[in-house]
Amino acid sequence: MKDVMGIEIENLSAASAVRRVMGLLGREPLSICTVFRADMLLLAEKDEEYRGYLSRMALRLAGDEAILKAMGEERKERLDEIENHSFQIQLLKELSEANYTVAVLTETEPEKEKTMENLKRNYPSLPLAGAFSMETSDDMDDAVNHINGLDAELVIAKLPSPEQEAFIFSNRDRLNIRLWLGLGEASVAGEKKEKTAGFLENLFLKRLFKKKVTQYQEEKN
Repeated sequence: MKDVMGIEIENLSAASAVRRVMGLLGREPLSICTVFRADMLLLAEKDEEYRGYLSRMALRLAGDEAILKAMGEERKERLDEIENHSFQIQLLKELSEANYTVAVLTETEPEKEKTMENLKRNYPSLPLAGAFSMETSDDMDDAVNHINGLDAELVIAKLPSPEQEAFIFSNRDRLNIRLWLGLGEASVAGEKKEKTAGFLENLFLKRLFKKKVTQYQEEKN
């Protein structure tokens, strides 16, 4: 593990990360795994409760190039794995072969439909239990009941932070699943990349993250 702005994050190859996740699926109680992005660590710097959620996860994986570089990782094969979503692709294939049932949780109905369409198209043998969007729930209890009603072993969650982490840690004892895989607002492997108007915003975020990492290291040393 590597300390990045006060959070210990794993720098695992895609294959090693998949093995860890499959191992967690065979355990009880529910395990929480999250793919980290730079914006999550910037948020954690300002939100102590959110930082606590991140620190309590069973598996914390580097999910973007900025985090890998902050960990001192410069190997092309690892950077390529992040760029190509290798962990997600290999995991979804492994879940298909092992016949684990998967459910999808999103913030909106359009995102739910898009994610399910992608999974059905690119991973036709993946046992999909169903999907649910938070915008259709009446309250927290209703959301938990809907998720449990899908009878899935693993939930792929695509909710914005910190709502995603607050939801799972507030309800982990009530969810009848084995593993929660938090992807946040990242794309699921296989989704078509769309041009975004947020190029300058992303560039600013990367520069801010790099600056904050440097400041943290200087203060730590």
